Amino acid sequence: MAVGKIVILLVSAIVLADAYFEKLKLSYDFLFNVERRGNDNFLNLNFENSKVGVEILQGVSFTADTLYLGQLEASDLILGVVNQYWKMILKATGVPVLDGFFKYVFDLTQKYFNNVPVSDYIDDDVSYFVSNKYY
Repeated sequence: MAVGKIVILLVSAIVLADAYFEKLKLSYDFLFNVERRGNDNFLNLNFENSKVGVEILQGVSFTADTLYLGQLEASDLILGVVNQYWKMILKATGVPVLDGFFKYVFDLTQKYFNNVPVSDYIDDDVSYFVSNKYY
């Protein structure tokens, strides 16, 4: 189960909410090339042409303590609608959120692979793959 924190701004209230993903499949297939610098080889990732995917295999549920519509406390109403129509809501709002998530993952992996020689985590010789071509 994956759990995430969401901050929601509704009129004048800031609310912390939880999102529970019962079963979630994330795929991240990135293209790379092997770049030679000095005596070491490094991976250089190509995020723009990489494939990312998300598949929600089981339900999602949202919880929050207090949600307001203007001055009216409407937690039960809002959470009822969100939990009932989560597929439609995630289709409409999930792409920008997931794009940001995958950009963050790419930035972290790129920083690692761009600064740590391949020989530190792969035993095989990758010199054969040194080129400008992405694999």
